[in-house]
Amino acid sequence: MKLKMIALAVAAAAAAAPAAAAVPTMAQMSGAYAAGRYMNVSGASATKASVKKAFQNACATPADLVTLTNDGKDVNAYACILAGGKGYPAAWAGQTVVMFHTVKGGSLNSILGMSSDAAQQVNFVSSTLAGCSGSGTAYTGCAAEKRRSNGGFSDVEKALFADVLGATPPAGVDLNKIEVTQALAGQSFGIAASLPLFYALQAAQGISCAAGDFSAACTPSISRTEYATLVAKQNAGSIGSFYGWDVLDLGSSANGTAGDGQDEDVIVCRRPVTSGTQASSNAFFLKKNCTAAGYEPSTPTDSVGKYVVIEGSGTSDVKACLGDGETAAAGSKFRIGVVSAENVPEATDKWQWLKLDGAAVHADAGQRKNTIEMEYQFAMEMVLHTSSETTITPVNQNTALKALTAELGNETSPKTGLYIVPNGGTYYTGPGGVIGRATNGGNSCAAMVEFL
Repeated sequence: MKLKMIALAVAAAAAAAPAAAAVPTMAQMSGAYAAGRYMNVSGASATKASVKKAFQNACATPADLVTLTNDGKDVNAYACILAGGKGYPAAWAGQTVVMFHTVKGGSLNSILGMSSDAAQQVNFVSSTLAGCSGSGTAYTGCAAEKRRSNGGFSDVEKALFADVLGATPPAGVDLNKIEVTQALAGQSFGIAASLPLFYALQAAQGISCAAGDFSAACTPSISRTEYATLVAKQNAGSIGSFYGWDVLDLGSSANGTAGDGQDEDVIVCRRPVTSGTQASSNAFFLKKNCTAAGYEPSTPTDSVGKYVVIEGSGTSDVKACLGDGETAAAGSKFRIGVVSAENVPEATDKWQWLKLDGAAVHADAGQRKNTIEMEYQFAMEMVLHTSSETTITPVNQNTALKALTAELGNETSPKTGLYIVPNGGTYYTGPGGVIGRATNGGNSCAAMVEFL
């Protein structure tokens, strides 16, 4: 009898124990939403890979992370069996959890996506995973549906979207109840150029390197003033009709100056007004939403003559716009734009970084060294936007999002392009570390000062 009781106790304990880590099945993943073990996350595309990595680090077996996608680009979901002790709801440990992550449109959708109006919401992978085809850890072709976001990440705080939110506030969302949580992760942004423009700048600046050598030593530079000149709305007409690429000393036929760019259009690849990358560029280069004297950025409607602005909803669209310069017809090869530093140009990519005021964003593999040392200054401190209304951000989702946010600032597991913002008892530790030496205190319009 005693042995039987022990056996029953062991069996009961086994039944109550969390499931052993493994690749979740389709039934487990679709069931997770119905059970409330999910996050609907919208917002920044600049940190898409970093947010995915932060979620993956909470998995019991990170290698078992399942990727599900609608478009292979901006509308994705990730699932795994969650480990315990990661800051997520205790009841989620050992269970399948799904993070639905949509970055189409960018950072402002971390707020707009919380709307009760489907017209303002973003597309998420179907909550039932309808249409998903595949097996193991990869599924494609998933159906998409509009749903209310629980919150999300932004490259910049909501104040830099004041003009947009003022004109089109999200329905059913009290903006006074939007909570802003510093992620304690800084994001570097870089000026990227199409390969024809990159090589033309190399030649103009007397840089002699083998083709395909894109190391920092072989990278040409652009100044903060030059990029501001190229993207300011007020300059569109004069650049398109006269100055052209003379802004970068590459020539302009209309101005009677010779150079590789004399017959090339000035093509600016940019993001929409909902994008944190675009808001970062606007604030850093043009002081828009920072001061009444800030300048407006050019948009596609400002395209005129040999000045062309191409807008894409996601980071991937800007990279494609830049890369298209390699195969474009003569006259459309020189392209420039802003891309977040979590992106590392691959061998198949046809764009590369430029230095900014002589400093390289890609001086190291993590693309953070020069930013940490404040030699490279185009960086923003990312935030999490949630709502204090539990109908929008339920308690469990709020807990999970805060855990995800904390992982982004985990100095023992730094993500490419991110650095740790100094705070509290966390200080700069010297060259080679991952903690920045300065902060603007979460105010993107404020000066960066060393944290002492």
